[in-house]
Amino acid sequence: MKMTSYKRDSANCLPKLCVITQRLPNREGSDVLVTDLLRVLEPIASEIFVISGNFPEKSISGKIHVLNIKNSNKRRSMFVRTLNYLIEQIKVSMKIAKLPRDVDIVIFYIGANFYIFGNLIAKLLKKKTVIIVTGSAACAKNIYGNNVFPVIMIALEKFAYNLTDHIIVESKSIISQLGLKRYKKKIILGGSFFDTNLFRLEKSISQREELVGYIGRLGEEKGIINFVTAIPLILKKRTDLKFLIGGDGQLREQIEKFLSFNNLLDKVEFKGWIPRDQLVNYYNEFKLLVVPSYFESIPIVALEAMACGTPVLATPVGGITDVIKDEENGFILQNNLKETIADAVVNILKSSILDDISKSAHSYIQNDFTFASATERYRAILNDIRP
Repeated sequence: MKMTSYKRDSANCLPKLCVITQRLPNREGSDVLVTDLLRVLEPIASEIFVISGNFPEKSISGKIHVLNIKNSNKRRSMFVRTLNYLIEQIKVSMKIAKLPRDVDIVIFYIGANFYIFGNLIAKLLKKKTVIIVTGSAACAKNIYGNNVFPVIMIALEKFAYNLTDHIIVESKSIISQLGLKRYKKKIILGGSFFDTNLFRLEKSISQREELVGYIGRLGEEKGIINFVTAIPLILKKRTDLKFLIGGDGQLREQIEKFLSFNNLLDKVEFKGWIPRDQLVNYYNEFKLLVVPSYFESIPIVALEAMACGTPVLATPVGGITDVIKDEENGFILQNNLKETIADAVVNILKSSILDDISKSAHSYIQNDFTFASATERYRAILNDIRP
């Protein structure tokens, strides 16, 4: 590909963008969040370059050019992973340096908020840099433990926030919860978005079985162990309930062993990873979705479930309380202790307002989280920050 062949759209002078992510997991559907962002940006950009790894090279449109970086997916020692991470940053920086000169804005997304080398190169090339916050380096401790890797990630994150021109967050609560107030002059509220045509209400709450669900990554920061260990407590009071767990991650084997040891396999269906286009079918069967995370930005599974009219029970972390209003369009946990989860699930499922919550959740999402509304928000954002 000859980068110099791309020219600015002089007719309407739309900006040229570059979206950068960390290497994505090598599995189907790992590109969903990036693809959704591209669907929002595509109508308001003349061209978009995607620097990533394992991103499908099929074009969403002729405007989008994928520049994948090759890297190993094999699990290695912490030292080698740290070294590979630095090498990945250098490769990203080289891709940025080869971008067309008239690329206006470089957006760091999905794990790339730590790419300080790339941020530096972009700024040296006089491009505006933007970080879209989707997580926190503090979560690395839950994944990698107390070793050097999380320390490096936290340091890089702070450096990147100081370096970048703008920081986009999904909700106001995230600013204080992630300690971003010091960067308040850089912060822009971007909001969340997803495919509200795919995720839709198909079955009313009254038609659904007594099924409680969890969908998400099986990681420590997601609080999945808290939910799983709450199931025996729930069943002591509601023997008629059934549960479904969808997702994959490092805790999968531990969860499967717990379910087997406690003779819960007849009550809990463990689905593993579920393709995105099938999720709508599961959301429309749940009477309640539990999101017991220790940290979230705004969890996409909560939004998807609400769009399907599924009440969500979630911890008040990240931007959750900006979306879920307790006993209005969902339910808020005081904490994610297994006892708290168990009591809440039992009380909610016997509540007389469950149908009203379902309708309110569905209506709220349909009004505020469409691609069209997000595109208009980002159009205004890009107009303001464009050099």
